[in-house]
Amino acid sequence: MTFSVSSALAGAAGFGLAAAATVALGLGAGPAVLYLVLVPAFLLWHARRAELGPPALAAADGASLAMVAVFLGRALNVARLNAANPEEWDFQAFWLWGRAAALGLDPYLPESIRLVNAGAAHTESFTATVVDVGFPYPPITMLLLRPFGGFDISTGCLLWYLLHGLALAAAVWLLRRNVLASDRWTDLVLAAGLLVALRPTQTTVHLAQTNFLILLAFALYWRDRARARGGVWLALGLAVKPWVAILMLHPLIRRRWRVVATALAATAGLFLLAAVVLGPEMVASYFRMQMVSRMPGRYFSADVNQSLLGTILRFFHEAGSGPPDPRALFVPRLVFLAIAGSLVAVTVGLIHRLGEAHDDLAAGLTLALALLVYPGTLYHYGVMTLAPLLWLWMERARLRVPAWIAAAVLTAYFVLVGGSHARHVFPAIALVWCTLALLAVRTIRGRDRSPAEPAASAAGPAA
Repeated sequence: MTFSVSSALAGAAGFGLAAAATVALGLGAGPAVLYLVLVPAFLLWHARRAELGPPALAAADGASLAMVAVFLGRALNVARLNAANPEEWDFQAFWLWGRAAALGLDPYLPESIRLVNAGAAHTESFTATVVDVGFPYPPITMLLLRPFGGFDISTGCLLWYLLHGLALAAAVWLLRRNVLASDRWTDLVLAAGLLVALRPTQTTVHLAQTNFLILLAFALYWRDRARARGGVWLALGLAVKPWVAILMLHPLIRRRWRVVATALAATAGLFLLAAVVLGPEMVASYFRMQMVSRMPGRYFSADVNQSLLGTILRFFHEAGSGPPDPRALFVPRLVFLAIAGSLVAVTVGLIHRLGEAHDDLAAGLTLALALLVYPGTLYHYGVMTLAPLLWLWMERARLRVPAWIAAAVLTAYFVLVGGSHARHVFPAIALVWCTLALLAVRTIRGRDRSPAEPAASAAGPAA
C-alpha cells in the first residue's frame, strides 16, 4: 500500500513539474531551448526507464506523459479556436475551393473563387495565391475538399479537424505497430509524444493542413510496401498532395510491378471518380488551365517554401540576382536541376544496392528525397520525416548506431524545425537524408565485406 501511494505521488509530482517546466521553457527560453532539453530527456526516459526503481519510474512516466498532454492540449485548443473562427490560412483556402465545386462552379477559374469569396477582405498574399489563381491541385484532391464546401465555413472546419484528428490517431497507432514494430505502451507514448511536440505538427494544426492524412497513407504504405495494396496507399496520398508521386521511386527501383500497377490503376480510378462526381469538364479544366504555371513566383521563393528549389531561389535573390523573372531564374533552375538530379541518382543507386533486408532504410531515404526535390515542399511538411527518425531510434542497436548519436540527430532535427519560423526546415530534412544515406553506404560496405546477406525482407512477403 505504501509503495502504491508513494508511486502515485511521485507520478503526480513528475507530471506536474514536467508540465510546468515545458510551459515555462516554451514561453521563456523559446522553442530552440525547449527542444534542446525536452527531446533528450524524453529519449532518455524511453531508453532507460527499466533501470529505475518504482518511485523514480512513476515520476519519469508522469513527466513523459506530461509532455504529451501539454502539446496535445495546445493543439486541441488551437483547433477549438480555429473551428469557431477559421483563420485565413489554410482552411479558408480549402473551403473556398471546395465551396465553388459544391455550388457547381469551376474551381479552376479565378472568377468562380471570387464569386464564392463575395468580396471578403484578405491579405495580399492570400488573394494572390488563392483567390486570383483558383484551385491549384489535381481534380482528385477536390474529392477530399468538396464535401466540406457543402457546409458553412465554421461547421466545415470543425468536421475537417475531426477527420484529421482521427487520421493523426490512426497514424500514431500504425507508426507504433509497423515503423516501431512494437505493441508496448511506452513506444506508443514515444511516437505520440514526439509527433505532437514537433513544431510542424503544431503548425499543421494551426493551419488546418493535410499532413496527417499523408502520414497515415505513408504508415500504411510502410506496412504494405511489398504488397500490391501498397499502391493504393500511394494513390490516396497522391490525391492529397502531388509530392507523394515521388515516392513511386521506391517500388520502381525495387521492381515491385504489382505495387506500381496498383498505384497507377487506383490513381486512374480516382480521376474517373472525379469525372463522375465533379463532371468531366472540371477535370479537363485542370489540364487546360495549367494551374502550376499560374502560381505567383514568390510562392516558390518565400520562407515557407523549404524545398531545394526554394532554398536556391532565396540564395540567388539575396546574392543580388533580382526579382524572379524568367531571365533571373535561368541559373537558379539550372543549379536546382543539377543538385536534384544528383540527389535522385545517389538515392536510386543506394536503394538499388541495399538488400531487401534493409527496405525500411530504403523507404525512409525515398521519403526524405521526395521532400527535398519537390518544388512545393512547405515548412509544415516536416511532420513526415518523423517516421524514419522514429525508425532510426528504435533500430539503433541493429544499425550499430550509438544511442547518443541517434538522440543527437533527433534533437538537432527538432531544434532546426522548431527554433525559428520556417527558416531551417530544409536543412533539417537534408540532415535526415544525409543521415539515412550514410547509414545506407555503411550498410552496403558492411554487407560487401560479409559472406552473404539475409534474404528475408523486413517488409513481409509480396502478395
